[in-house]
This record gives sequence, structure tokens and C-alpha cells, in this order.
Amino acid sequence: MMTEAIHTPAASSTDLVAVSVLDRAEAEYTLHSHPPVMRAEDHANSGLALDRSAKTLAFLVSGEFVALVCLPAMAKLSYGQLATVLGRSRSQIKPAPAEYLERLEMKPGGVGPFTTDPDVKVVIDQQVLEYPVVYCGSGDPCVTVELTPAQLERACPTAITADVTS
Repeated sequence: MMTEAIHTPAASSTDLVAVSVLDRAEAEYTLHSHPPVMRAEDHANSGLALDRSAKTLAFLVSGEFVALVCLPAMAKLSYGQLATVLGRSRSQIKPAPAEYLERLEMKPGGVGPFTTDPDVKVVIDQQVLEYPVVYCGSGDPCVTVELTPAQLERACPTAITADVTS
């Protein structure tokens, strides 16, 4: 259940895949609108705490499925550890092309761990679940979701929790 109205969003909040997933899970969350966050340098414009922010990276794995990997915003992904978690070799993990993001109803800069596609694998780095509150992508680079780790797990019940940072 959303707890705060979104102000002048780039997209209607009802158009966001995150809202659909969160509402279906009956999760408690807040949406924050802000100027687009496309790179790490843009984060300061969001007004949200960087040390509680998570980025989600989208990968095409073996040409077979998409993996959404949620990790601390300033952390570096360990491709080797991710490959182990996904049961694939490192060479089989490639950035997801733009058309895959479009199919997931997400835009670059706004990728989040929320999906309605049962074939997508979601991986959440265990450090994210240690935050008191998490800020993560909604699908739109101008809207960020705020929720607790428990609510994130509630919205992503099939997510794999693992250490995927280096």
C-alpha cells in the first residue's frame, strides 16, 4: 500500500510495473519523484540517501532469461559470484539490450527488482537486506521506491538472496 502521494511524476504511478507488483503483494512503500537519475553522478539530485540506495542491473543470461540484480548503489558487482548464483559461466552474462527493458516496462536509469514476468530471475545482494530502508528503481528514472527490506522481500518472494558484490 503506497503511503505517500507521488508529486509531478514522469509517468503516472499506476503505469509503473513496481506499483503493480507492490500493490499485488500488499507491500507498504513510498514513491519519490525527482529529476532523472541516469548515472551515479545524478543521484545527488534525487535528495535520497545514497547509503540506503540500491541499483538494479539487468542482464540477459545465456540468451535464455533476464536477471535483475539488486545491489548497493556504490558497490561493484562480482560477475563471478553472480555467474555462480545463476549456474552459468561469466561469459554467458551480458547486459540486457534495451528491448528487454521495454518488455519489462522499464526505462534505463529506472530499472528495479520488480517484475510481473515469471521467467525473470531476481537476485538481491544480502547487503541490501541489511539496510533500515531501501531506495530502489521503479521502472522510471524519475521515480524511486522507498520500502523496508521486509517489504522488498514480500514484493519479490522468489528472489535469490546472495552475496554478489566484490
